[in-house]
Amino acid sequence: MLGVFPDASIIDEELKEIDAILKTINDELNNINNQSLSDIQNQLQAINSELNSINSAINSANSELNTIDSELNTIDSELNTINSTVNTISSTLSSLQSQYSSRHGSVIFSSTQNWTVPPGVYRIKALLVAGGGGGGGGYSSTYVGGGGGSGGTLYADIMVEPGTELIIIVGGGGSPGTGGASPTAGGYGGASAIQYGNQQIATAVCGQPGGAATSSANGSGGGSISPVGQMPGLQGSTPTVLVVAYGLNGNAGSGQTPGTASIINATFTGAANVNYGQNNNQSNLSFGAGGFGGAVNSNGQPGIQGIVIIWWGD
Repeated sequence: MLGVFPDASIIDEELKEIDAILKTINDELNNINNQSLSDIQNQLQAINSELNSINSAINSANSELNTIDSELNTIDSELNTINSTVNTISSTLSSLQSQYSSRHGSVIFSSTQNWTVPPGVYRIKALLVAGGGGGGGGYSSTYVGGGGGSGGTLYADIMVEPGTELIIIVGGGGSPGTGGASPTAGGYGGASAIQYGNQQIATAVCGQPGGAATSSANGSGGGSISPVGQMPGLQGSTPTVLVVAYGLNGNAGSGQTPGTASIINATFTGAANVNYGQNNNQSNLSFGAGGFGGAVNSNGQPGIQGIVIIWWGD
């Protein structure tokens, strides 16, 4: 039995419906594609805008960094200038300190030695105390020796030249006299002086010795030597000139008690024979004092050495 074929018109209608559905699907796909491209384009445009903003910010930051670099370079340059200025100031201060140190100072001499005038120093002041005389020896049975006289004291103001070598002489104390049946007098103290070559510029003279006791009397105290030596500078022939000097003779011993060195007033404008130090004990005596006279049948005591003090820039 032959099959029954459907009506061609029905097929045609079904094909039309299929075409319509396909068209709808195609339209929908087109819409979907169009919408996706538009969204992507919008998103890309947004991204591009954001990238442009980022690039702009980066450029702005780079510009700021360049400005900061320029300012840092300027600061570095200023710091270098400041450091250079500080180094210059430091060098100048060191130089000034060196100059000040060389032009202001003092030195104490307790022994004879050479001394060179420092750079930049053209005037010095000095205090010289000579050595004291030794005490005389005591007699064997009854009498005592005399105390030694003190060394002279001298203040001097001297013009000098830098680099000049001076000889600073510090006078020693006089030797003690011996006691016994034939006692002896003490020895003279040594003069203290400032000397250039063979020329003494200023001199404080030595203390006189205490006398020896005898079988009939105590030894006499060492007298004061007069005057205190003051030698003027030789203008033109030496680089030193003595501007002014004030001197004191040594103080005489009294009985066994020695004389102690005199002092000059604080302004160095005058002098007075005033004892300083304690002369009741040999160990208490100061520079330039004489030595105690010897007790009965005893040796005297040595005189005390002198001293020289030099200062400048006051």
